Amino acid sequence: MDIRKGKYIFPNLCTLGSIFFGLYAVISTADGTPGGFLRASFAIFMAVVCDSMDGRVARLTKTQTKFGIELDSLADVVSFGLAPAFLLYQKGFSEIYQGSLNPGILFSFIYLACGAMRLARFNVMADKKGGASNYFTGLPVPVAAGTVASIVIADHYSFNHFPGSVRCLAISIPLLSLLMVSTVKYRSFKKTGFTRRFVLSSLLLVLALIFIGIKSNAATAVLSGFMFYIFLGPAEYLYKFFTKRLHEKQEEIL
Repeated sequence: MDIRKGKYIFPNLCTLGSIFFGLYAVISTADGTPGGFLRASFAIFMAVVCDSMDGRVARLTKTQTKFGIELDSLADVVSFGLAPAFLLYQKGFSEIYQGSLNPGILFSFIYLACGAMRLARFNVMADKKGGASNYFTGLPVPVAAGTVASIVIADHYSFNHFPGSVRCLAISIPLLSLLMVSTVKYRSFKKTGFTRRFVLSSLLLVLALIFIGIKSNAATAVLSGFMFYIFLGPAEYLYKFFTKRLHEKQEEIL
């Protein structure tokens, strides 16, 4: 047995861990209870942790393979596509609409389909670029899943099962779905150096989230962090768009 080949199993174990937590999230959601929804949300967060580890472990051990990339995409469809889609359906629609003609089925399918298309596009673009990029095209699927989970957790600990949180979940489906398949650029922070601007911005964000956590609780702070990242992409897109238009007008005048 070649011990050197054994290191290839470590990143794949992280990916399989993500699949396990995705399955656990689906099983917990099927309970249909607030406790089950809470367990499912935490399981999705654990899947996010595993997903962030497998790539880093593969790069650290120099064990990046095509098999690992394809396995990671399949894991993401389960953990960040199916699991949050089912959670959205059970938490946001099953209690409101009864019967087979539940519109939540269509909305949940739209979320799942957009997540799957986002992952397929990511693989195609990664093959063309041949390396890491400073930006993601479209909202990353783990961020969308984490947002869904953070809304459910905030509802449990902060909103005290406020009816408006169900509407918030319903509204988040088309928004997250649209952003995942959009061409809006989101920062990946993979190649970001520790510049003074980056450190200062990160410090201000952390202090803001700590302040929110102190004033409310950690669940609200986590949700605020996800919302900040979600709206950061469109904000930068609009800023660059209007800056480019202003620059073009100035050139026309000159």
